[in-house]
Amino acid sequence: MPSPEHLRSRKLSRYVPLIVGFLLGIAAGLLYGWFIRPTQIPETTPSSLSEEYRADFVLMTAEAYAEDEDIQKVRQRLSVLGPQSAEEVTSAALSFALANEFSVLDISILKNLLDSLKEIEPSPEIRGP
Repeated sequence: MPSPEHLRSRKLSRYVPLIVGFLLGIAAGLLYGWFIRPTQIPETTPSSLSEEYRADFVLMTAEAYAEDEDIQKVRQRLSVLGPQSAEEVTSAALSFALANEFSVLDISILKNLLDSLKEIEPSPEIRGP
């Protein structure tokens, strides 16, 4: 009759190939995912955002404006959304907010920004020779 220690070592040796196979599988998966076919992250710009995310971006900019009241910074931030003026972008975001039942506070923040943008003319750009 085999000793209890011998039986215990036989049970453990049964799991060795399973553990080695598991570790080799993890290593092969990492090698494949990191080096052979890594994920390709596409280059995107804020101008490619969907209307919902554009409205959220404008709302966040409006919230920042409510804190610091720097209209030039607002124009700079909104310029990344495309060739439209800051007023047009904010107006579109406000229309989206009204159509999609944003909170009353969010709508008032967007209206405040739009009023400020209409009030204050953009500063002229300095043109080079």
